[in-house]
Amino acid sequence: MSDNADRARWFNGIEVNEKGKGFGTATYKAAIERAMLDGYDFQTHEWSQTEGARRVCDRLAQAGVARVEEEFTPDGNGKFNGRYVVDAAK
Repeated sequence: MSDNADRARWFNGIEVNEKGKGFGTATYKAAIERAMLDGYDFQTHEWSQTEGARRVCDRLAQAGVARVEEEFTPDGNGKFNGRYVVDAAK
């Protein structure tokens, strides 16, 4: 998904059938690279994140790729709220 006015992109949900094999991380990497090439930030969606999305975003933050604006916290329904951003090169 894209917000052209704010120059931001995010996933509106992805589904990975073979968990734990790196497909989710690879999908995030491809989307982030495309966003960067187009001059867009990549960020978490404003809705809650799955456990898998949280893990990918935490790894991106630990690697210094993503900036944590709001730490993930459980939403009480098995998902997480928070805000992580990979800033586009300015």
